[in-house]
Amino acid sequence: MTVESTRKIDSEDGNMNRKMSAMEQVEAKTGDIKISSIEFKCIPFNGLEERTFIMRLSSTTNDNVNLKLRISQLESEQEALTEEFKDKLEESLSGSDVSFYIGTFNPSTQR
Repeated sequence: MTVESTRKIDSEDGNMNRKMSAMEQVEAKTGDIKISSIEFKCIPFNGLEERTFIMRLSSTTNDNVNLKLRISQLESEQEALTEEFKDKLEESLSGSDVSFYIGTFNPSTQR
């Protein structure tokens, strides 16, 4: 990855005025190779299967170049993990009189 930074300052003085402007440009280039995503394999929680997460790569340029990774289709990955966890619980507690539900719990709404 190549980072190029350019700064340009213009100044103009007159009889009764002064004009200044500044421009700064920072650009990150990867050359011929275009990297748009990275595959990341891991076991998200003990007892669950190994998963491959596709992570999008992006960059932001301010004073420095920052690289950001974001999981593609994060919500569907979270739902799949939730289902797998629920299935593991049901399997390990089979034969018991326990019901399983997937949802959210907000204790402030409970009385």
